[in-house]
Amino acid sequence: MITNSVELFQFKEWLKEKRRLMDSTIYQYYSILKLFFIEVDDRDDIEKYNWFLAKYTHKRRSTHYYSVIKAYVRFKFQNDAKTREEWIDDLLRPKKFKTIKRERRHLEDDKLIQIVNQLESDKHRMIAIIQALTPLRAGDVLSLRRSDAIFEEYEGKKAMRLVVTGKGDKRIVVYIFDVVAQEILQTYFDKYDKESLNIANKHTEDYVFLTFSHADSSNNPNALKWANYMAYWRDLKLATKKSGVVDPKYFSTHDFKRCIARKIWQKYKDVDLLRRALNHDNASTTFRYLNQSGLQNIDIFKEMQETP
Repeated sequence: MITNSVELFQFKEWLKEKRRLMDSTIYQYYSILKLFFIEVDDRDDIEKYNWFLAKYTHKRRSTHYYSVIKAYVRFKFQNDAKTREEWIDDLLRPKKFKTIKRERRHLEDDKLIQIVNQLESDKHRMIAIIQALTPLRAGDVLSLRRSDAIFEEYEGKKAMRLVVTGKGDKRIVVYIFDVVAQEILQTYFDKYDKESLNIANKHTEDYVFLTFSHADSSNNPNALKWANYMAYWRDLKLATKKSGVVDPKYFSTHDFKRCIARKIWQKYKDVDLLRRALNHDNASTTFRYLNQSGLQNIDIFKEMQETP
């Protein structure tokens, strides 16, 4: 049991340092690997790994358990590349629904507003508004503390400055200049300030969008963040369906960032600027956004087909 606890702890640290995953994602990986340790006694037998994957992944056509076990194999054999690759090749892969990925939808501002207006929760509307105006991921917004939302002046204009902790514990700063959005968010923050005076909660730690109403009984802060994310995800799916703008299977929380990426590219046509705006460490990640959307070629077709 002690050995398992030590290895679980080391795996969590490896995920954080080498894979640079967010705490909420690490919590999910930890939970699945903890279950794996309970059910599999011989972790030197690849067949036991595949038994576990067959039980939880293969029949359900879920890739999540497979991703966790593959990550654990990479951790276990991090100093033995040959064995590591052999084990990964031998792991039972989940069945696939389709070989072709669903094409995502890039929505204009008016369409995004229609979806946002259908969200049932005020808190979720605030999260969606921030996502619609900035390149922040939903998980990034959930890490916003009240003390890190402040107003500043920039070139004679009022700006709301938001500081969050993003993927890989990266500090991210964004600004909101939209006056209407500022007023809506400030009204929500004022309400939060009044309500927080009556709430004693060591896990929220001044996080504006984390509440216990969706959390499980463990009161684990990572579980809290994951539960709040899933509540937002479900509300957004229902709102997308109600709006009739797009089929919910083609739009999710991360598509706000894709829409922002499209707007930035259309205005500036600068890969490095887009990379910095999206908070990407590597340009290869930014190019993936462009390649998936086809934006890097859109001007070629536009100019080619324009009537002289």
